[in-house]
Amino acid sequence: MMTTSTTTIDVDDDDDDDDVVVGDNDVGSHWYYTKMTGEGAQYFRFKPRNSSVLERGEVIIPCEVENRVGIVQWVKDGFAYVVQPMSGQIVGHPRLRLIGDQNAGVYNLQITDASLTDDGEYQCQVGPHVRVKPIRANAHLTVICNDSSSSSSSSDSSSSDGDK
Repeated sequence: MMTTSTTTIDVDDDDDDDDVVVGDNDVGSHWYYTKMTGEGAQYFRFKPRNSSVLERGEVIIPCEVENRVGIVQWVKDGFAYVVQPMSGQIVGHPRLRLIGDQNAGVYNLQITDASLTDDGEYQCQVGPHVRVKPIRANAHLTVICNDSSSSSSSSDSSSSDGDK
């Protein structure tokens, strides 16, 4: 059975609910989120959209959330990425990073030095919180092969030493 411990930090020493909750569990995972209050459900201010990038290029898949109360994560082809809280680095994927002002609801995914393995279906997910429902938005990334070998000289030397 997994146990979880949490600590709530009142970031501005008042009695409202804009606190930071930090937690960890017995499998060594750490997480955090900012509690926010306000009317209305969380929603995408700017959804991820389909895009393409040349191999070895850079691309940013946008995701902006308004009234966020759930935890934000990125998923590729059904696999959830783990984000390091302070750096935004995606664990195990050094070319991927979460960028943007998270306090303003910006959770963009940046991919540098794109490779063919980055081609796939991405999803920005915002989890549920109390009675607030989760939201998800998909985007497909196409990585275009930058095959420089096809533009190299392919002169066919059909003559051999025996044809002298």
